[in-house]
Amino acid sequence: LRGKEFHISLYTMNFQEIGSETLASEVVLANDFSSFMKSIRKTADTLFHQRKGSEESLYGIAVVTPGIVEDNEILRYSLFNDSWGRNIPVKKYFQDTFPTAQYIFVENIGKMAGLGTIASRKNQDQLLRVVTVYTYHGISGCFFDNKNLIRGANSIIGEFGHMVIDPQSVATCKCGKNGCFESLTRNDTIQSRIQHAEDIDEFLNFAQKPLAKINFNDIVLGEEQGFECCKNELSILAQYFAQTFFNISTVYDPDVFILQGNFSVYNHHFEDEFFKYISEINFLSKNHNIRLESDRRSLIDLELSGAIYALKEHFFSDERIYR
Repeated sequence: LRGKEFHISLYTMNFQEIGSETLASEVVLANDFSSFMKSIRKTADTLFHQRKGSEESLYGIAVVTPGIVEDNEILRYSLFNDSWGRNIPVKKYFQDTFPTAQYIFVENIGKMAGLGTIASRKNQDQLLRVVTVYTYHGISGCFFDNKNLIRGANSIIGEFGHMVIDPQSVATCKCGKNGCFESLTRNDTIQSRIQHAEDIDEFLNFAQKPLAKINFNDIVLGEEQGFECCKNELSILAQYFAQTFFNISTVYDPDVFILQGNFSVYNHHFEDEFFKYISEINFLSKNHNIRLESDRRSLIDLELSGAIYALKEHFFSDERIYR
C-alpha cells in the first residue's frame, strides 16, 4: 500500500512473477477495511486464475503498508482513511481472507525498502552498521547490524522523520509538533522558502512548473543550472539532513547512511554542504567518516525486493523443509 494505490503481486517459490494488479484510490479509500479486503480478495482471484493450484499451495503473504506497524500484525493507524480507525488487526484480516497461506506478516514500507537495499548489497557492509533512509511523502528508515534489522521495544523505532530539528519553525507535522525533520523537508516547505527568491521566476520558467509542483529533484536540477534559489535551498536541506544524521549517530553511530526515494537524487553540492556541516561539529574527530550513499531504484522495487527477501528468509528457517 503506497500513495493511494494497493499493488498486489503473485510470485512462485523461485520468485518468478506470475502476475500483478493494482487497486485504484477509490478502492483503497473504501468506506471500511472489510470492504477493502473484499476488493483485495477479488483482485487476488484474478491472479490465482493465472496459475492453477496457486491458492492451494500459497506459502506466504507479505503486507507492506505506510504507518506504524506493531508485532508484524497490527496497523496502529491508517494514513489514508480515517474510517478504518486505529489498531487494525491486518494480519487477522488476511488470515481470514486467505486461509491456505502458511505464513503472513505485516510490515512498514520503510522497513521493507530497507531490507530490499540490504538484500541487494550481497557481501557489502555485512559487518557494518547501516541506516537506510526512506523518503517519499514522509521520512522514516531502519537500522541494520550485520544485515540484521534492529527492532525496538515498540514500533516507533526508525520514525526519525519526527525528530524535532527546529522547534521555532512554523512548519507543522501530523505528529503534532513543529519543526520535525519531515516537515522541514516537505515539498510545500521547500516551496515556501524559495517563493520570494530573486531568481524564482527564471527558475520556474526553466522547470516548466508552477511553484506548487516544485520538488527536490527540480531543486537539484536548478542548482546544476546555476539558479541561486536552488543552491541556497540545497544548502539548507543538506544541513537538516546532516543535523538529523548526527543526532542519529549520537545514539547508533552507523558506518553508512543510504538514502532511498525522493532525496536519493542528491548531487555534489548537497553532498559538499552535508559534509561541511558535519565537519563543523566539535564532537567529531577529523577522521570520523560518515558515509552517505544512495539507492536510486524505485521504492516499489525496493519494497517488493524486501518483502520477497523476508518471505525467503522465513521459508528457509523452517526446520520442517530439511526433514
